Amino acid sequence: MKRIVRLTESDLTRIVKRVINEQMFGFSTPETGYDVGLVKMDPIEGSCKTYKSSGELTLELFGKLRAIAGQTNQLDKTIQSWILRLNNSIKGLGSSDDLSKVLSEIKTKEQMGSLLNAYNKKFGKTLYQDLSGEYTITWNTIWGIVKKFKSGISMGGCKERYTKTHIA
Repeated sequence: MKRIVRLTESDLTRIVKRVINEQMFGFSTPETGYDVGLVKMDPIEGSCKTYKSSGELTLELFGKLRAIAGQTNQLDKTIQSWILRLNNSIKGLGSSDDLSKVLSEIKTKEQMGSLLNAYNKKFGKTLYQDLSGEYTITWNTIWGIVKKFKSGISMGGCKERYTKTHIA
């Protein structure tokens, strides 16, 4: 059974750039199976040398969401309930999957920004700081849940780009 995979233009661009960024390619011809060797390609100036980790992307997004306009009132009962559930989950007092549940319940960037600010105000540290010490959930899982808030927010996945000095 064939499966259809839909790609956006940005998905395709990202895939092509990652392929181009590879330093070495090994391949064989399908007809003969003979190895045709390794091809060394120089990186292209401006292409990504290293990518941000899920933790770095989450930190950047959280920072931008905290500054977003039109946030929900921080004293809203739902926001207060979420921050208490998050804190309890991080402390090990709540349900083991409550952290994921709370992050999934948040629907808008404004709610998330308000939650981040309310958390900081109530506990004197950022949610990111508390999550940094959390070992029951990975940054990949957290990023998978919160990346839905990045639409309309300028973020790049590249940590370092190739320059002429890297290439030469």
